[in-house]
Amino acid sequence: MIRTLLRRLFGLRRREPEPPPTIESAELAASVWSRSPLTAVAVQVPAADPAALGSYLEAQLAERIALVLASAPSGKDNDIARLAEAMAAGPGESIRQFPASAQKALDLTQRDSVELLELVALCETDPALAQAVLRSASSAIYGGATVASLREAVMRVGAGGVRASVLAVVVRGLLCRPGGPLGAMASQVFEHMVRTGPLAACLAPAFSASKDEAFTVGLLHDTGKLVIFDQATQLRTQLKRELVLPADQLAHLLRVLHEPLGGLAVLRWGLGPVAARAVALHHRSPVPTERDPLSEVAYLAERLDLASMAGKPVDLAETWQAGALTGAAARVESLLSRAA
Repeated sequence: MIRTLLRRLFGLRRREPEPPPTIESAELAASVWSRSPLTAVAVQVPAADPAALGSYLEAQLAERIALVLASAPSGKDNDIARLAEAMAAGPGESIRQFPASAQKALDLTQRDSVELLELVALCETDPALAQAVLRSASSAIYGGATVASLREAVMRVGAGGVRASVLAVVVRGLLCRPGGPLGAMASQVFEHMVRTGPLAACLAPAFSASKDEAFTVGLLHDTGKLVIFDQATQLRTQLKRELVLPADQLAHLLRVLHEPLGGLAVLRWGLGPVAARAVALHHRSPVPTERDPLSEVAYLAERLDLASMAGKPVDLAETWQAGALTGAAARVESLLSRAA
């Protein structure tokens, strides 16, 4: 998967900065990209304290929901406004909690020391998880060689790889089944997230970031969009009818709300404030005042994936400037060349 994506991108070259490609057509579900920041002012975002970060993200979400409501067409029957108001009523309730078994599995993979046999036993209890680990172990990020057994797969990917597989399986089962017209959109978003995870891990050394953490952030970066689709499904059930969500208005709502929602989801799932902050800032607009290598990696990986899906090359010089990136651009080119 990652090799196919990277072959589409070569293309990668340096030239004088020019306006970045706009990917805003039917890419509504994969990611509606906008370089028009909500604010141009750099911000200081709490990173070490989960409670402080949670309060910051809730305030950001409330501010952005107000922005969506202010721009929504007037009228009591506007479903975009209904959807925004439903999330404003209880942002915590908008985010589903992981099942107890999945949370236990995540806790196991995040322990400081975990035995190989424990990880193998965990994978053996869930066929979907076992398949995900086997696929991951055979991917380009781990060399691309086919893995013969689950034990060998777990040895290859380690606790971090098993954790990423747990997250992918649980998020797909929890948030990717909205049904109706939103079902295809949710699938596109999830496929984009699954592609971005290993790409972020590939790029992580250029930003002095952990590969495992970069994989997790890349995998979860658009989780906020899935939370929005899930909330729309609940609203549809309450109203007992399909929602009327015009594409341009839905694109605006997704773009404005998904980052703080995604950060809150990562916090709620116990994945820590560092990953939560990176997910909440992955568009780098506004740019955080402190260096945040994980959000930089997620930003670049998303740009590369979207450009690949659109069949367009990426200008690294322009991307570095637009995202205020601090990683090593030459190292990125080297890593991409080797991965391709």
